[in-house]
Amino acid sequence: MGIAKSTEITNTEASPPVANSPALVGGKGRVMKGQFELETGDLDNDDEIRLAKIPSNASVTRIAVKNDDLDGDATPTLAANLGVFEAGGTGIKDEDCYASAVTTLQSANVTWQDLENEARDIDECDQAVWQDAGLSKDPGEMLEIGFKLSASAATAAAGTLAYLIEYTIE
Repeated sequence: MGIAKSTEITNTEASPPVANSPALVGGKGRVMKGQFELETGDLDNDDEIRLAKIPSNASVTRIAVKNDDLDGDATPTLAANLGVFEAGGTGIKDEDCYASAVTTLQSANVTWQDLENEARDIDECDQAVWQDAGLSKDPGEMLEIGFKLSASAATAAAGTLAYLIEYTIE
């Protein structure tokens, strides 16, 4: 019988022990949660919908949304990328590191729709936000999680967007 051990267990059993990242083992869980109204003019191709600022060294465990039907057409076209943006500015770090061209916003969702791993590779799930964004080092600042629309709504419809972002931090 073999025994497979996680990196965290292997690190604690090493001689000398190797410190695990506090964001991954024993880190403090944090939640960013809110809701706001989107207008029809917010649903055009290349528009950005910024959700929340989180520390660059945080490790995202969940990004979920609930929303009204934001594309009222019988054949909806609304699509969005979900990624990391420069806080308080117009820069994009990686617009689709979490989700790429998702159609979640096309119709009403009354239960949480998890999006954090639609485009994120399985071996990237323990990374910090700065790594998700493709940066070479931690800038030590706040970054924003948000959508960049990759296709306009066929018939834009104003409505509510609720978000839930969970992450751990040292």
